[in-house]
Amino acid sequence: MKKTLTILLITAIFLGSFSMFTLAQDSDDVIKLADSNWPGLRGKNAIVKYILDNVGYKVERTTATDPMLRQGIIQGDMDIYLGTWMPSLKESRMKNQDKQHLVTKNMHTGSLGMAVPKYVAEQGVDSLADLHKYADKFDKKLYVGPSGWVYDGMLRKAQEDNTYNLKDWELVSSSPAALWSQLDKAINEKKWIVWAGWKPHWMNTVYDMVYLDDPKTIFGNKYSWVETITRKGFPEEHPEVTTFLKNFIITSETQSLLSYEIGQNEKDVDKFAEKWVKDNIYKVDSFLSLVEAPNGEPAIDILRKNIGMDK
Repeated sequence: MKKTLTILLITAIFLGSFSMFTLAQDSDDVIKLADSNWPGLRGKNAIVKYILDNVGYKVERTTATDPMLRQGIIQGDMDIYLGTWMPSLKESRMKNQDKQHLVTKNMHTGSLGMAVPKYVAEQGVDSLADLHKYADKFDKKLYVGPSGWVYDGMLRKAQEDNTYNLKDWELVSSSPAALWSQLDKAINEKKWIVWAGWKPHWMNTVYDMVYLDDPKTIFGNKYSWVETITRKGFPEEHPEVTTFLKNFIITSETQSLLSYEIGQNEKDVDKFAEKWVKDNIYKVDSFLSLVEAPNGEPAIDILRKNIGMDK
């Protein structure tokens, strides 16, 4: 009998130790956010990181280009990506839907397309179909932002089909900072330029610009939205974080604010995230509705306590 009790006691201690070891492993898990140089995405990631950090999770951001980040989700190297612009990336997402998990739309009512300064539009350019008529004035260049981004692929396909007679035009790829520099220079000198534009973004506030019609719909539906995706298996491993991500939905106005303050005003992204959370704590309450912290307590209570905003 004593031998049996001893065996049971040892087994219980072993199982208890194993459970504690497993919990320690879980608490040490680092959640990896896919980040980029886009100020709107950087802002969203900073807010998500600030909230999760103060709820009790360990979070880190990895910065890369959009194609690399999406590939990181597919390969399981990244956990969360808040920057899937749709419907422009629909084909890619559908192709890899068994390798990733769609959580929600985190921003609605966006749009994308090619844009020109208002002074160019006033000269008779209001559609992509008009570009070839003024090819020399545009120096046959389309400024499309980072290589591999959605515009790059769509315009290359349009060139293959010679849509809008763009076959011989040069696609000028660059970092976002370089794109704004090129744009500033051209507008200051009243030169003709056509570039990749989208809403929400601070450019729509800073520049007097006009979006060109796309009658052949090379960009698909001009209205867009942004989706949150995770790697396969993440929702099962982190159900509480996934509930938070389902709730994390912002307006296009908030997205524009993030983009403007971080991209144009060059505010520190983490300090801005902290201020935004504290200024919008009741909105954050809704983000954390029915979400438990790693210690089992309501996540919003832990967050409020850790940031000095106890009810």
